[in-house]
Amino acid sequence: MLRRLYSPAAFDPNLPVGTYWSETVDETGGRFTPPDGALAVDFAVIGAGYTGLNAALRLSQKFSASVAVLDAGWPGWGASGRSGGFCCMGGARLSESQIERNHGLEEAQKFAMTQVESVAFVRELTELHDMEVEAHGNGEWALAHCPEALDDLRLEANALERYAGLQPAFYGPHALAEIGMAGPHFHGAAHIPVGFALNPARYVEGLTRAVLCSGVQIFGHSPVTGLSKEGNRYLLHLPKGVISAENLLIAVNGYGQDGPHDWFAGRHLPVLSNVMVTRALSPQEQEAQGWTAHEMAYDTRNLLHYFRLLPNGRFLFGMRGGTDAAPEKRQHMFERTRQHFDLMFPAWSDVEATHFWSGFVCMNRSLAPYIGAVGSLSRVWTAAGYHGNGIAMASWAGKALADFAAGYQQGIDRIPAVMQQVPKRFPLSALRLLYLKAAYCHYQWVDGKL
Repeated sequence: MLRRLYSPAAFDPNLPVGTYWSETVDETGGRFTPPDGALAVDFAVIGAGYTGLNAALRLSQKFSASVAVLDAGWPGWGASGRSGGFCCMGGARLSESQIERNHGLEEAQKFAMTQVESVAFVRELTELHDMEVEAHGNGEWALAHCPEALDDLRLEANALERYAGLQPAFYGPHALAEIGMAGPHFHGAAHIPVGFALNPARYVEGLTRAVLCSGVQIFGHSPVTGLSKEGNRYLLHLPKGVISAENLLIAVNGYGQDGPHDWFAGRHLPVLSNVMVTRALSPQEQEAQGWTAHEMAYDTRNLLHYFRLLPNGRFLFGMRGGTDAAPEKRQHMFERTRQHFDLMFPAWSDVEATHFWSGFVCMNRSLAPYIGAVGSLSRVWTAAGYHGNGIAMASWAGKALADFAAGYQQGIDRIPAVMQQVPKRFPLSALRLLYLKAAYCHYQWVDGKL
């Protein structure tokens, strides 16, 4: 049923992913098996990531519905378990000023405040369910990769104040060095006082536990191989068994790509993001580089780098790039990531990288998340398109998706208009990777040496 732009290996749960996070939790993949025979529920949720799990939790707890969650792998196998652990504002590539032009000032402010709310939502959820997610850091830091980028940061700061009432603080290179965020390519920074870092695998683990405790059934290794209708119910055909559901929620994001229904064809663009984690750095090594702060940071390049020092002294470094997810390209992606890391943090150029992995972030033509109906299908809804900032927004979107599916008008009214705008298909959608390659070439030229 699924048509994919990338190598099938990137979607195969039987192949190792290699994340550092998987070593910090009990291995849960084997716990979640396919259903044995037929099962009937009120809601079936395809996708056991942040969106699907939060939707299932909301449906069960708020609306007392019977829910089954299906995943081709297991909870967190896809993008949710591969992220860098940045719980922060974001989710769209549109600026608030663009949203204001299209939808008005009130809606632009509503979207900005939804981003703030989404971070608070995750924080409250982890505390409510006693999740040990290794939360740390205070807000996020946008580091200027060239002197000219400081002007752009000030414009963004003005926008954050106008639309969300936030007032970022600015730091020059010397001030950055004094707080332990030094580097030869950092020319200043803006501190955005919203967000925190976490261990995404522990967040998924905590979500999964809460979902199971609410009475939801979760089935792993259960790709949907067929979708049909019988009367007013949807039949989800699996390798083993069939699930019958009155309502269907599809929360596969970039890992579903052009399925499981024709409506999805050409509407999403999965983009590779690569993550490297080093061995633990000693205090002396941290001081040698001048980076001792445990804060979330990213730079202002179009093909941005994102990085942070983990609580145990390991350093995480991620970057966009690559248009081939075949296993034989893995070494090339690692070498490119390593090259960028060594240039940005030269004192650590000989430090061993113990883990490297890749995953898909999901973009669409509207450049904003979408929550809503799947075409003209009755009682089928989806949420997707978080543009690389999925922990907070995907979690909030899961709750909102449940409200949408349950017809809870008070919840639906909270969804910004830009997030209810149906994303159009990419023109000549089979050529999406060619678009991406051209964009990467352009951005690399604009961004300069790195």
